[in-house]
Amino acid sequence: MAGKEYSLKAILSATDRISPVLKKVDSNIGKVGRSFSSFAKASVSLASKLALPLTALGGVGGFSLKAAIDKFTTLGDSIDKASKRAGVGVESLQKLRYAAGLGGMSADQMDQALSKLTDNMGKAARGENKNLAAIFKRLGISLKDSKGQIRDAADVMRNLAQAVKNNESPVVRMRILTAAFGEELSKRMIPVLEGGAQSLDDMGEQASKLGLVMDQDMVAKSAHLTDTLSTFS
Repeated sequence: MAGKEYSLKAILSATDRISPVLKKVDSNIGKVGRSFSSFAKASVSLASKLALPLTALGGVGGFSLKAAIDKFTTLGDSIDKASKRAGVGVESLQKLRYAAGLGGMSADQMDQALSKLTDNMGKAARGENKNLAAIFKRLGISLKDSKGQIRDAADVMRNLAQAVKNNESPVVRMRILTAAFGEELSKRMIPVLEGGAQSLDDMGEQASKLGLVMDQDMVAKSAHLTDTLSTFS
């Protein structure tokens, strides 16, 4: 979710447009067939509840409820699936996607990085990735949580960010990140992580303040709405 797509100015400008649009759509729902009417009412209700994210997605060039809902459901479904693949929370995923955008990475690349990290930590815990296990031990990064489960990759990302900040040597940084993410993604991760753990936290907080982070309930509703939409396609 790069900054240029979701500027604060766009969000604030578009917010003023949504109320009359939703009211107009709501007044016309009765003209539609019964089954679709039920769906439309649910959509408008959801749109009203989630006005800020929808206006952010709709942009300032003329708000379209259908286009906004399409984008909302696509984004929410993407977040839902990516969080499950990587084994991270939906809010943490979105905050890291935002940080990725600021660092020149795409959301897909951050998703891949989280999935790769989760996979490599699992291998390290099973003794199949001794290099990563040794590097984590040297850095004081735990592979497992207090319950003996592989740690959340989003949480470990903070540890790696701090390690990158503390080790300014390009060689050392690449050694750490290649072990965690593989050679292809490691170079892309440096601009995102070089500010350290606090920088990641600050970027995540910024994303939340801009209204760019859907909570678990919102993502679940989006995924459900995607399924509902598919029945009318």
